Amino acid sequence: MQLRAPSFWETKNLIALALWPVSIIYGGILHLRRVAYALHLFKSHEVPIPIIFVGNIRVGGTGKTPIVIALAKALHARGFRPGIISRGYLAKNVNPGSSRNSRQVLPSDLAQEVGDEPLLIAQHLSPLHIPIWTGQQRSSCAQSLIEHHPGCNLLISDVGLQHLALGRNPMRKGGRDIEIVVRDARGEGNGFLMPAGPLRDFPNRPRDITLNLRSLNENDALNQLPTPNYFTEEGAPPPIPSSQNIQAISDSTKPSFEIQCVQGRAYQLINPKNQQDLREMINQPVLALAGIAHPQKFFHQLQQIGLSITTHAMPDHFDFSSNPFDKYSVDDFPLILITEKDAVKCHNLTDPRIWVVPLTAKISDPVIAWICQFLPHHLPH
Repeated sequence: MQLRAPSFWETKNLIALALWPVSIIYGGILHLRRVAYALHLFKSHEVPIPIIFVGNIRVGGTGKTPIVIALAKALHARGFRPGIISRGYLAKNVNPGSSRNSRQVLPSDLAQEVGDEPLLIAQHLSPLHIPIWTGQQRSSCAQSLIEHHPGCNLLISDVGLQHLALGRNPMRKGGRDIEIVVRDARGEGNGFLMPAGPLRDFPNRPRDITLNLRSLNENDALNQLPTPNYFTEEGAPPPIPSSQNIQAISDSTKPSFEIQCVQGRAYQLINPKNQQDLREMINQPVLALAGIAHPQKFFHQLQQIGLSITTHAMPDHFDFSSNPFDKYSVDDFPLILITEKDAVKCHNLTDPRIWVVPLTAKISDPVIAWICQFLPHHLPH
């Protein structure tokens, strides 16, 4: 399946304008769907514990998965017992034998069965015993997780902003749930809804917090770029905190935070204990291959540190059932770099040239403190 964002999504060009009427129809459907849920014409299911929704307005590739992992680790360190729910995109065996069509994801599972992103999350969080469940219906998935892990007192939903069947009472309305929108440097492209543009939801969609990802390398300083104002009707840009002043952050009605997303030391696919700094690969021919929604982000980070790379972009969620590395000789490319999301699907490959580049979201203490203050205080133990 070829999953790649078209280039015309980035500008207001003739193709985008020709498709704009279809986007208007899509927007109308979005609005009517929200109204139907608000009037209880469609049924939503609530769960007995708070939910943090981590999603995006733009289709794919904004960096939700590193945020989910970092958020779960940070909240666990503060005494919460989080659980993760995810859709498991393209999963072929979501749940053998369960009426709820959901299942727990284990680090030993195959990405083709549970989805590459849920498996990556499970491998990162299993040492902390943080459960992750996957299923097509997030409400059923959430119920299954809570039943099997009664000690869990907080859910983090990987995506799910638009999945209104999973009920929520957002913090901005005085509730206990938090909706987080993640965006990257591409912003909202041409600003159109699909199919004329990259937006799956209205750019001014209500949310409790916006996280703006900035991609860096391990030793780089945060590149402070201006943050656009989503909420144009209010005129003033949302604040970007740079201090420990949590009260000032809390007083903002629509806070926005800068988050660093950092490439770490590469590790060898067949021997993860074997690691090296990416800068040690400078002056060597390197093949960089990525099967993610926005492969140019991965390539650009490598080029920024001076690597001489040949790029190979695969479709998003490429399953590696065929080996794309065989056609590249060892003499031409003694080193191959891939993402962690791709690595979970390469468990059968034994090519020693393949090195995995981890990507870690650095969520600062002020951001975590801001989130924690809106969660019920009786949750941590």
